[in-house]
Amino acid sequence: MREVRLSGVFIFILAVGAVAQEAPALRGVGAVKVLSTEIPKPKEVKVQGSAVAAEDALREALKASEIEITNDARVRAHLVLDKISVVGSPRRRLLGIASGRSSVQGRLVLQDADGKELLNKKLNAENSILSDPGFTSEAENLMSELRRKIQEEIARQK
Repeated sequence: MREVRLSGVFIFILAVGAVAQEAPALRGVGAVKVLSTEIPKPKEVKVQGSAVAAEDALREALKASEIEITNDARVRAHLVLDKISVVGSPRRRLLGIASGRSSVQGRLVLQDADGKELLNKKLNAENSILSDPGFTSEAENLMSELRRKIQEEIARQK
């Protein structure tokens, strides 16, 4: 009797695991249509031009992942920016006026041609006081980190 119960529990765990293991959303996809970045709460995203910069980061990540961007693709992709906080100037960071960390919180959304959601993955990108000096602004550095996070997720979904 005990063996039957244990095997029943084991089969249930396997079944739940199989349902949770869906196929990667970009498997076999060679082209994607990029839609505009969404900002559901504009008060949380005060950085001017962040929607365009985030869309550019998505396009760059797709290109780097060897996925073509076309208007007639069967899969659509866009970002949702939930919150961006950018620390001020390097001087403010060094004086301790700011926390020394900038961040962007958002989601990568993939949909099929009918609008069915294939992926809605949270993305968190941040950089610290030791940001790359090659960038002209903290926001640029942050968008570069966002692009890297998007590219990592695209690789997982291929």
